Amino acid sequence: MKKFATLFLVLCLLLTALPAALAEGDAVDIRYMYTDDSFDPNTDLTRTLIQEELGVNIIPEMYASTDQVTLILASDQEYDAIKINDTTLLGTYAKAGTITDLTDIIMANETFYNMFPKEVWDMVSVDGRIYAIPETDTQDIDWGIAVRKDWLDKCGLSLPTTVDEFYNMLVAFSQLNPADVGADYIIPFSMSGVNSTLYANGLIQAFGLGGGMHEFVVTEDGLKNGYQLPGGKEYVTFMNRLYQEGLLDADFPANQNSDVVERVSAGNVGCAVLCVWDSWARDTLKANNPDAELVYIGALTKEGYEENGRLATRGGLKNYLVVPATSTKAQDVVNYCVGFMDDAHYTRLILGDKGVHYEVKDGTYYPIFPAFNEMNKGRWFYPTNVGEKYTPLFAVRAHKEESMGYLWDNLNEYKAAHGYLEISHLCPLLKEYSDNIGTLTSLSYEYLIKMVLSADELAQYDSFVERWMAAGGESWINAMNQWYTSTH
Repeated sequence: MKKFATLFLVLCLLLTALPAALAEGDAVDIRYMYTDDSFDPNTDLTRTLIQEELGVNIIPEMYASTDQVTLILASDQEYDAIKINDTTLLGTYAKAGTITDLTDIIMANETFYNMFPKEVWDMVSVDGRIYAIPETDTQDIDWGIAVRKDWLDKCGLSLPTTVDEFYNMLVAFSQLNPADVGADYIIPFSMSGVNSTLYANGLIQAFGLGGGMHEFVVTEDGLKNGYQLPGGKEYVTFMNRLYQEGLLDADFPANQNSDVVERVSAGNVGCAVLCVWDSWARDTLKANNPDAELVYIGALTKEGYEENGRLATRGGLKNYLVVPATSTKAQDVVNYCVGFMDDAHYTRLILGDKGVHYEVKDGTYYPIFPAFNEMNKGRWFYPTNVGEKYTPLFAVRAHKEESMGYLWDNLNEYKAAHGYLEISHLCPLLKEYSDNIGTLTSLSYEYLIKMVLSADELAQYDSFVERWMAAGGESWINAMNQWYTSTH
């Protein structure tokens, strides 16, 4: 009896010394796949933290394309969780029976289910059944119109707040030559024209539109896109005017985003549609001219349209996680997602250890280098995420470079007053969209550019809209409105 008591005491001490997850049994193995990236996931710190915090041993593997995923699912290869970003494939996988119906498991956890709105769950559902776990995007603004603040100062101007002030600013840049390089070398306004629906965040919305001609806005008569709204024709006419007057980059039709960034960095562009992640434009600009400075314009307004301007944020479905039908670990995968989002683990799994990998200053998260480099690829492992919850922590990644953090902070100062999420980002994949979007975007890319360049083409705007509607635009619009009416 004494020997038994001694053995029992030793066993208790051993169990107490083990990590919590291992004291309850070995870590759960989950074979996890996500897209190719330039790091070794087997040695990544986030993988280690997941095992420490959640008792989950991620066995990682990368895939090169969604075609490879389709083949894996069709051939019954043994994986437990695959993260995918192509929303067009979910219905195909579900109807083929190659992924697991997760409805009952997810609905059994009310807290987790309520982390996402119904619209998001609908986006990962087929015939009313949930076949994937969603990951929603950060709710920040990453595109806007950046302007040379030093040029504004030389011209005696303030940041424009209306479309008229924006136009007058471009005229001043053209006529007053604030760069001292000669009027012929000044580009008042630059943006990409290749594969464009004339997206210029903060400007196009001033005409009562969404972030591009294809985007929808909510009106008293339901959802309408840019081709249905009077502001659509007016906006294209405005862009035509800028081009004809030499205020819009002469190379606009051929510009890729990289061309725009290069022009900004060269120092002869007054303002441009610029992403905050293109921070090397600011670095190069300031290296050549320390007095140069880029700042973002807020949301512009225009007489006759809504008083409060708008800037589109990111958001909506970013990725989704499926469980192959061959896996026996659907419950374990959902448990992994639930544990990942638990406040007890979430911040450490995202950012590492406070004071080591990150710090908080005035309520904003900043990386600590070089330690944060250990977390740099951590997003590869996230099985799910809630954009609203993740956005404040995402500031660490936005501040990985000084200029990038500066531009991100500067643009997102406008979010509280002017940020909004496009309604289309909350809509499930519609057949009318997937069947027609290729033709519709091709038409838009071709003819919108022509209408910006030519008054004769612009005169055919109404005829073009009729053609666009007949090519599938009308059926897509009708389907969008049926969805909106049924859910709002």
